[in-house]
Amino acid sequence: AAAAACRRARVPYVLRPLGSWDPWGLRQKRLQKRVLWHFGVKAMIEGAAAIHYTTDEERRLAQEGLAAFLPGSGPRLSVLASERGVVIPHGITPDLMEQSSETVLSRMWPQLAGHPIILFLSRIHPKKGLELFLDVFLEEFQRGEFARWRLVIAGDGPPEYLARLRRLVFEKDGSGRVCFVGWVEGAEKAAILQGAELFVLPSYQENFGLAAVEAMACGVPVLVSKHVNLAPEIEAARAGWVVSLERSAMALALHEALENEGERRRRGARGRELVRERYSWPAVAQQLTALYRVVGQGAMG
Repeated sequence: AAAAACRRARVPYVLRPLGSWDPWGLRQKRLQKRVLWHFGVKAMIEGAAAIHYTTDEERRLAQEGLAAFLPGSGPRLSVLASERGVVIPHGITPDLMEQSSETVLSRMWPQLAGHPIILFLSRIHPKKGLELFLDVFLEEFQRGEFARWRLVIAGDGPPEYLARLRRLVFEKDGSGRVCFVGWVEGAEKAAILQGAELFVLPSYQENFGLAAVEAMACGVPVLVSKHVNLAPEIEAARAGWVVSLERSAMALALHEALENEGERRRRGARGRELVRERYSWPAVAQQLTALYRVVGQGAMG
């Protein structure tokens, strides 16, 4: 509706798909999405002055998804999505992650005191790959040198899915090693991010991965699947581990991360530097200002 109003009033607008044109996403509820596209989404794309992607990978996948999604018009929309595409990442404020929070962590979750922490922090949904990760963590890292590690799952999701995850943990005798802390924000969120030794995001599809950037801002190395669109940047900076969603590959990467504290420190430091250079709000705001200035002058589209 907003895009249609802009077109009627001849006001240029910027479109942010935020991963909705990813091939994985377009395969979900395909029939309903085709109807929606014919009732306005195609016109919205065609009328956009610019299309704002948050990663190069999102732009690549959007072109691939659009080309295959709609017979006939898909390739043309794919070309438009490329020609009008601009990549500007999400921004964060790293300074907010530099406050001391050890006291908050021990007070809120005393059961974690003295244990190294693996952190998952995100919306809890089947696409996040938690079941596979839980299976690897609880079956391959229960004993020996890794027995002290704890997995913290922070976030909220559908009650029936959360119940399924809790049942999986119980069946694998992992109740003492996996801690569900629910939704966190503010000082609690900062505390749990800073207290982590490793951040994990093993998603089947992830447009950006803002929590991974927040973890890197705290100097925490990340372990992400190759389907997280930030994965190429993380891999290039060597700020963590990028893995395929296969049990053996995930187990190997997790073993390497947990057994080598020095490597975690090195990758965490690289991640912090990556955030300061590319994902801090001052740097991102300059790019956004430039984009909207150009759009307002009618130099795009």
